This record gives sequence, structure tokens and C-alpha cells, in this order.
Amino acid sequence: MKKIFLASALLALMLCFLTACGCDHEAWNSADCLNPKTCESCGETEGEPAGHDWRSADCDSPKTCAACGETEGEPAAHIWQEAVCEIPKTCTACGKTEGEPAGHSWLDATTEEPQTCERCGLTEGERIVTDPRFTTAANQQLFGVWEGVLIVPASSLDMGIDGVKADIQMSYRVEFFPDGSMTVERKPVDADEFVRAMVASEVEYVYLRFEWDGYSRGEANAAIQKTYDMTMEEYVAEQMGLVDVEELFRDRVETYVYYLEGETLFRAPDWSKKMSSNPCTWENGKLLLSLDNGEAAEFTKAE
Repeated sequence: MKKIFLASALLALMLCFLTACGCDHEAWNSADCLNPKTCESCGETEGEPAGHDWRSADCDSPKTCAACGETEGEPAAHIWQEAVCEIPKTCTACGKTEGEPAGHSWLDATTEEPQTCERCGLTEGERIVTDPRFTTAANQQLFGVWEGVLIVPASSLDMGIDGVKADIQMSYRVEFFPDGSMTVERKPVDADEFVRAMVASEVEYVYLRFEWDGYSRGEANAAIQKTYDMTMEEYVAEQMGLVDVEELFRDRVETYVYYLEGETLFRAPDWSKKMSSNPCTWENGKLLLSLDNGEAAEFTKAE
């Protein structure tokens, strides 16, 4: 019996010796997403893996573990809100935009409401004022854009061209609005012709400046010739050649108020000013306007 007990005790001691690693587990690696807490020395584990810390998918990224970066699935789809007047197509989740704003869809002004966007309700301008001076059937024929070419004195252009008798062909664009306002845009038909008139005006002005200082025209010419080795006309022409006529007339718009009474067009800078008048008639769809100099200007309605 003692021999059997001794043999059993010896076997148990041998099993204990064979299974024990002898590690005191002083350094543990914390559990991560896939692995439990692990001894750095012997690899013995304890407990369970921590498991993934999932962050939901968004528009740019799939479902992602915040701890290890592992992903699963696909990014979420954008939640698009269609474009509106001033805002392009936009994702309500992440704010990303695509394309351009839709733009306003304007409804014309009426006697009750100003010009109004049917999408967002934004308004611009004023409602149509029901003043009989510019709501008559005859007056409504004026509404829109009219274009014509007029021959006007250079001195009437309000461009510093004084004392010059030359006439210049000017292209006019006149627009009549239902609210009693009108705009006038003009530019020279021939830019070179306009520059020549400007040169003639400037030559006269330079001569006048010399006269103020006591110099005759001959003396003024001699001074320019000596200084610049060119005549007065050549010197001024060289300077005026630097003028960009297109730029000079760009955005040069005159604004008036107007009304039509019978066959007379009345206009002024604003309603508080005295009205000037010009007879006007329609002939074969053209607007014939009598000018202050007795000439008749012919305008054709733009398409």
C-alpha cells in the first residue's frame, strides 16, 4: 500500500514539473481587438480579446475600428439635398457639394408684386406702378431694347471734346422698362474716328494752356517740337493712341425716367426734374425719334 501511494505522489510531482513554465508573469501586454491579455515572456494569455471599437460608416469611410483601424463593409452613401437657388446639391451628412446652384426662377414684376423667384420667394426691384403715363397701349410698344446709329456732334458727347465741330457716328442701345425708367448706352461706331475727334479737342486745349502762359500757337508748336521732336498734332495723337475706346465706353450707362403722351416722348434724369420732349412715331416696326437738332433717329427693336 505504501508503495502504491509513493508511486502516485511521484507521478503527480512529475506532472507538475512538466506543466509549470516557471514564469512569474511580470510584464503583460494588454488585450487588443483580436488577442487577450498576454504575458510578454511566455505568451500565456488571460481573459478574452477586447473586441473591436467600431465607428459607424460615414460618407467617406466604411465602418472602422477606432482602436486598430480595421474596416468592414463600404462607406455610407451621401444623403443628397437637391440644389436650390443659391446653394448647389449638398450632402446633409458631410456637407460635400456637387455642381452649381440652381439659380433663381424669376417671375416678372406685376402691379402687386416685384420680380419674384418662384422657388425661394426672393424679390428684386419694385412692383409695376400703375401710372397712366407709362401703362398706355402706346407706351407699351416702347418696352424692350431698341438699337440705332446716330450722327452726333463731338462736342455733345460729354467726353471733354469741347469746341470740336466734327460729327461722330455713335451706336445707341436704349431700353425702356415698364416702371417708367429707361437706360441709354452708346459707343462710337468707328473707334479711330472718335480718337481723331479727341485729338482735335486735346490739341485745342493744349494751345489754350500755352496761351494762358503767354505763348502763341507758333511758340507752343516750337516748344513741343524742341522737347519731343514732333508737331503738336503728332504729340497729342501719340498720347491719345493709348486710349482704349472700348474700355472708355464700357459700363457707361445713362438712366432716365420717361413717359409717352400722344406722339411725344418725355424724359428727365428723375421725376423731380424738368422733362425734355422729342416727337416720336412708329413706321414699319421702327421707332423714329426727332432729335433736338432737327434730325430724325431711327431705332429698330432688338430680338
